[in-house]
Amino acid sequence: MLAWLALLGTPLISLGHLGAVYALVTPSCSHQTTAALHGVSVLSLAACVLLAWLAHRSLHPAHLREDSGEPASRRLFVATMGWWVALLFSLVTAAQWFCIWVLSPCAS
Repeated sequence: MLAWLALLGTPLISLGHLGAVYALVTPSCSHQTTAALHGVSVLSLAACVLLAWLAHRSLHPAHLREDSGEPASRRLFVATMGWWVALLFSLVTAAQWFCIWVLSPCAS
């Protein structure tokens, strides 16, 4: 279950991060501070990394046992893909945050 959350949740978090940061650019420029942009970025990156960690934990053999009706190979595939997708979107979110560090949101 946690692998599915990582598989579907991290792209949504990354997309939500992009939209929230874009919406906060105008208030950040009017107040001449990027604290809100960095705060949203930290929370988004932390959520993506947490989901990646949870997906990695679901790769443990104890989580792949035959309790449910789902085959172990499918659970292993979903857990592996959830981990890789969560890592990818953690990297994407970190790259978006890096752009906030490098580029001024008020540059014209």
